[in-house]
Amino acid sequence: WWTNALFKSNQLQESLRVAALLKNAMEAYDGILSDKYFIFYNSAMVYANTELNMPEAIRILEETISNPALEKHPMYSLVVHLNLVLCLYVSKDPRKAMKVLLQLYLHPAFLQTDKVFRLKIGISELVIRATLDQWDNITPRTNQLLKDAADPDIELFAKGKITDFLHILQVLAKRDGEINKNARQLIQLWIDQYAGDPAEADVINYSAWLVDWFEQMK
Repeated sequence: WWTNALFKSNQLQESLRVAALLKNAMEAYDGILSDKYFIFYNSAMVYANTELNMPEAIRILEETISNPALEKHPMYSLVVHLNLVLCLYVSKDPRKAMKVLLQLYLHPAFLQTDKVFRLKIGISELVIRATLDQWDNITPRTNQLLKDAADPDIELFAKGKITDFLHILQVLAKRDGEINKNARQLIQLWIDQYAGDPAEADVINYSAWLVDWFEQMK
C-alpha cells in the first residue's frame, strides 16, 4: 500500500526506495517470505519503471514470467502477461506484443476471468493487428467479438462505444485499412462522440489509437 500510494502521488523514486525495503524484508530469514510477497515487490518495480525506465519494466516482467513462484498465482500471472503486452506495445514492438497476447488465450486462468475482461483483451488484439496491417485476421476476430458483445451479461457494457468501434474495424478490414468516404464519416462520428471518454483500465487505449491512426491516414 505504501509503494502504491507513492506511485499514485507521482513520487516514483520514493516508491522504488520503499520497494527496496520490502525486498530486504523478503530476503530475511533465508527468504522464507519471498514467494509470498514477490508479487507486491515486482508490481511496485514495474509500475514505477513504466514511467521511469520502460526497458527495465519489460525486463522485470519477462523475469517474473520465468519465475516458478508465479505458477502459485495464476490470476496474477495473467496480469503480468497483459502488462507485458501493454509495455511492448507502448515500446513500439507490436509484433512481440502480439506474440505475448496470443499466449494469454492459452493461459490456464484466462477462461476464469469475466467476459468483460476477455472482450477487452480481444479489442487489444485487434488494435495490435491493425498496427501490424493484419487486416485479413481482423475480419473474423471482429465478427466473433461482436457476437461476444451481444452476450446478455455484457451487452450493456459493450453497447455503443465498443460495438461502434468494432463496426468501424469491420468496414476498414474490407479494404485492408483503406479509409473510404463511408469509413471516414464513421470514424469522425465515433471520435466526436467517444474520444473524450476515460480510457478503459488494463487494456490498450483503443480510443487514442483510432484518433492517432485516423490523423496519420488523412
